[in-house]
Amino acid sequence: MASGPSGKWTDLYSTRKFLIDHGALRERIAHDARQWQDIFLYTIEAYRKAVKPDLEAPLWIEKSPPHIFFQPAIRAMFPEARFIHLIRDPRSVIGSLKTMPWSTSNVYALARSWQRALDLVPSDDEKHFVKYEDLVREPENTFNSLANFLGMNTAYRETAQATGIQANPHPTVVKALKPISTEMIEKWRGQLSVQDSDLAIIQDVCSKGMARMGYVPAAVVKDRNYSINKFSGMLRFALMRVLGTRT
Repeated sequence: MASGPSGKWTDLYSTRKFLIDHGALRERIAHDARQWQDIFLYTIEAYRKAVKPDLEAPLWIEKSPPHIFFQPAIRAMFPEARFIHLIRDPRSVIGSLKTMPWSTSNVYALARSWQRALDLVPSDDEKHFVKYEDLVREPENTFNSLANFLGMNTAYRETAQATGIQANPHPTVVKALKPISTEMIEKWRGQLSVQDSDLAIIQDVCSKGMARMGYVPAAVVKDRNYSINKFSGMLRFALMRVLGTRT
């Protein structure tokens, strides 16, 4: 592949934040990569060499949420891959996302995305469901279930802080390094606006998925603003699709 794509890849924030030899990675991609699968494999190999050079036969885990929409492509590249679907109460997901500077504040759009993602997850033996709430409440039992699914002969232990991250990482990375806790399960109750009908819209749009995963709807009153707020969210969502913005 040309040096241009390799330079763009190694300059991405998600690649730059790791303490690896970026020059060597850029050169290897430019000379040897023939497809995107090569670029991905070269990148994680560079990370392994920098962080744990003595590690043999590692089990790689990639956890980017948007990849749910690209399962066929991932399976085509890595037919031996196993899929684990970590599912969280949409009220918690959206309550957090709507405050993020890189996300949209449009609750309707976020609710549609959550429901669409869950619709793409069939119930079959190749995919494993994990509820976030079960993970933080019973981490050991959840880990043991995952280990069995992956064919791993290992015991549960408290997660050590990740290594290979540069000093002063992005705030979302800092959060990811915190110990497992149940404190986030009910945080949505203070994040969702009653005035903007957030809760009512989420539970309406995600009703199918919430029922499927056993999330019990909270009591809500659909006041006169509900229809206005939902229609406004739908209109903004349509504009997002047309304009490619985070309206």
